[in-house]
Amino acid sequence: MMTARLRTLLAAALVCGLLEVLSPGGMLGDARAQAQPQAQPQAQPQAQPQAQPKAQPRAQSQTAPFRVEALSSKPQGAKGNDWRFPVVSGGKSGSDAAAAWRINFMLFTRAFDDGYGEAIPPADPRDSPRAAGPFARRGLPMLDFRVTRNDGRILALTFKGESCGAYCEEFEAPIAFDARTGRRLAAQDLFDATGRRALVAEVTRANTARIAAHLDVLRRELAGTAARRAASRQGWSRSDYEDAIAMFEACLQEWRDTPTRAGGIDGIALEWHPRRIVLSNGRCSNHAMRALDDLDALRTAFPLERLRPWLSAYGRALLLGESSEGAAAPAWPGGQVWRGTVGTSPVTLHIDRVDEESGDVFGYYFYDRFRKAIRLVGKRNGSGLELRESSDEKGERAAKLLSLKVSGDRLTGHWRQEGREPVLDVLLRGS
Repeated sequence: MMTARLRTLLAAALVCGLLEVLSPGGMLGDARAQAQPQAQPQAQPQAQPQAQPKAQPRAQSQTAPFRVEALSSKPQGAKGNDWRFPVVSGGKSGSDAAAAWRINFMLFTRAFDDGYGEAIPPADPRDSPRAAGPFARRGLPMLDFRVTRNDGRILALTFKGESCGAYCEEFEAPIAFDARTGRRLAAQDLFDATGRRALVAEVTRANTARIAAHLDVLRRELAGTAARRAASRQGWSRSDYEDAIAMFEACLQEWRDTPTRAGGIDGIALEWHPRRIVLSNGRCSNHAMRALDDLDALRTAFPLERLRPWLSAYGRALLLGESSEGAAAPAWPGGQVWRGTVGTSPVTLHIDRVDEESGDVFGYYFYDRFRKAIRLVGKRNGSGLELRESSDEKGERAAKLLSLKVSGDRLTGHWRQEGREPVLDVLLRGS
C-alpha cells in the first residue's frame, strides 16, 4: 500500500515535472521538462567582456579514421562550469571534410540544445563552447565525453555530465555516426520494422524481469531480519522499503502496459561499442525517489552478432561488415542535417525530431548568410515531408511551406508562400 510519505514525494515530483525520461534530443531536454515556462530574469549590467581566445585542442581520443580532439573550456558568463567538448577532423578528401562538418554540427546540437531544438553551431567548431547559448551556460555545469568506437565504419561517443533545471542530475547521452558520410545513426535505418519490434520486445522482457527480481529481493528483506539486508540498504527503515516496493511495482506495471515507457524504439538510447551495443531506458525513479532506486538506469547489452536477424541490409553492412550490395541508402530524416539551396540562396536544414508513430516533424533551417533559425513543424508522409515555417510574430501571415521528398541522403522539393509567387526549388544534400 502506498504510504503517506510516498504520496507526498510523488505529488511534489509531479508538480515540479520531475519524472525521469532519457531524452533522445539534446542533453538539456530533461531540464526543459523539469522547468515550468516562465520569463527569464534580465541580466544585470556588466562590464563589456574582453574577447576570449579560442579553446585549444588538448588530448586526442583516437586516431582512425577521425581525429577526436577535446576542447577544455570554462565558458564566458558561467560560474564554475567545466566543459570538455569533442571536435572531429578527418582526412584531406572532400568527403572526409563533409562528414566531419556534419558530425561537428550534430555534436553541438546534442550538447548545447537551446531549449527549443534550434541551437546553431558556429562556423568554426573550435568556437563551440563559446557559441553555447545562455540556456546551456546556466543549465550545464559539467560536460565531458568518451569515445566508444572509432573505426572505418562508425564513430560513436557518449556525453556525460550534469544538467540542471528545477534540480541537477547526472546524465549520459550517446550519439553515433556513419563514418563514411557523417550521417547520424538512426534505429529506423539500422533495423527493419520487424527487427525494431523484436528489439523492443527483448528490452521489455529484460527490464520487466530485472524489476520483478529486484522486487522479490526487497520483499524478502522487508520480511526478514536487518542482518540479511544488502549492505546498501542496511540503514533503510520499514517505510523506506515500503516506498521503494511501491515505486518498483508502479514501474513494473508501466513497463507491462507501455513497452520502453517512452514509445517504441525512440524511447531507447543506444551506446555503440566495437562488439556490442548497450540499450538504456533511464530509471524507475524520479529525482525525489532516486535514493531508494538501487537499480538505477535499466541497461541491456547485445552482442552485435545477436542483432543480425533484426538488421536491415544497411545495418548488416555497417555493423557486421557484410557487403553493402543491394542495401537501400539510409533515409530516416530524424536527427539529420543537410546543406544546399532554396532557390539560389545557400541554406542549412536540421530535422531535430520525427515521431515514428504520429509522423510529427520538428526542426529548423537557416540561410547561411544570416545564420538565424527559422522554426519548422510538419508531418512525415511516406518518403515526403510537409513543413511549415513557425513564427512567433503577431498578426496574420501567409504560410511559408516546404514540400520535400526524401531520397536517400538528399532532399528535393519546393518552397512557396501561400497565394504568392515565386515557387523556389529546394535541393539539399547530406554529404
